Amino acid sequence: MGLYQWMQEKIFHTYETWRLKSSIYNRSGFHIVAIENHLAAMRDGVNMYVELYPPEAIEGCTRMKATRGRVHGTVNLSLTIDGETYGIADLRDEEAAVIMRAFVQRGTLPPKERYQEVHEASSAEQKAAFTALAEMLLGAERTEAFCRRVELPTHTEESDAWNDAWYELSEEMISCGRAVVLATRTAKEDFVAALEELAAGRELSLPASLHAEYGVPAWCEEVNAQWTDTLLAGMDNGTDDYVLLILSMEEFRRAQEYAETLLQRIARAEEM
Repeated sequence: MGLYQWMQEKIFHTYETWRLKSSIYNRSGFHIVAIENHLAAMRDGVNMYVELYPPEAIEGCTRMKATRGRVHGTVNLSLTIDGETYGIADLRDEEAAVIMRAFVQRGTLPPKERYQEVHEASSAEQKAAFTALAEMLLGAERTEAFCRRVELPTHTEESDAWNDAWYELSEEMISCGRAVVLATRTAKEDFVAALEELAAGRELSLPASLHAEYGVPAWCEEVNAQWTDTLLAGMDNGTDDYVLLILSMEEFRRAQEYAETLLQRIARAEEM
């Protein structure tokens, strides 16, 4: 380790040779507090995962990954060691942060008795989830043509390629009127016009007026407060725009499950 790198890591706690990847960040070089920040973003529902890649294998480990646990505020931690995946389930955020910090700062792994071999969603399972979601959102015929046009990843590790496919799905929905896209600073009248366009042909009662003066999330919350079996949902496509769609509550539940398999996010529109 050169003097410059030593100073960056030991004095400034910046790790330029490590790579941190998440739903909202993907590059080499980060300050150690980024681990807690990205775990907090997972807890808030903004981020779906955090991955750490060392410059070289540590005790055979080439990747440490955190995804959301079964209970809010917990995470599942997985380690890729010698090509096999091992995991610790339902860690508190604080515990996961300690383990991930130790991996980066001290080059250590948790004791072997703490983790066991686990099954991650395979590329076939992810492809099945993506196709099922597309069919639900676009219809079978359009999905068939769409999937022929979009190259789906063949390996689970190709999360960048899944991000591209996810973005293409959002674009396809917008182009065929199944979703609308709104900028952060959308005016109220433009939001109302987009909602009317999205709800056309549906037996939905639209708000007579919106009380909040500003903000797409606030207006979405007002809309959802009036609907019972239907929901205005949002699809996170990695941009600052709001991609909105209308789903039944059952469709919303299934969409969230499919999205989670792909490490992507569909949520209530006001939570975007």
